[in-house]
Amino acid sequence: MSSSSSSSSMNRLRKRCYCGDPVGRWTSWTPLNPGRRFIGCPNYQNGLKDCKYFRWVDPPLPSQWYADLLLVLHNNVNLENHRIFGEFGQEQPAGNFFGDVVEQPMTQQPIAQQAMEGGRWKSLLYVSVVSFVFLFVMLMDW
Repeated sequence: MSSSSSSSSMNRLRKRCYCGDPVGRWTSWTPLNPGRRFIGCPNYQNGLKDCKYFRWVDPPLPSQWYADLLLVLHNNVNLENHRIFGEFGQEQPAGNFFGDVVEQPMTQQPIAQQAMEGGRWKSLLYVSVVSFVFLFVMLMDW
């Protein structure tokens, strides 16, 4: 029952904000809301449009303990990524690791594979742990 209600609430999210532009989708990594997805107006800081549409997609975490754990794991993944890219003389790309590095075009895939060979198992372990904790937290709400 909760899965059907969560899918119906996802369908009720606005596709466009108050100013008419498509809403953006982001993930918060603040200490109070780590890993929590939200949608909002891409013109939030644009004084000309003055649109302040914002809505959480995910429910809040059940306790601060989960938030702290998720932040620590997220920071460990970022530190490991910086170490991996530093070992191979590559500059860490700005932005989201999964969006910018993992989903890069196929032409850049061999470079990413070379960078991952040295610490591949560590990176996979961190990603697995973060994914497991996130799923565990989400299932706790059932």
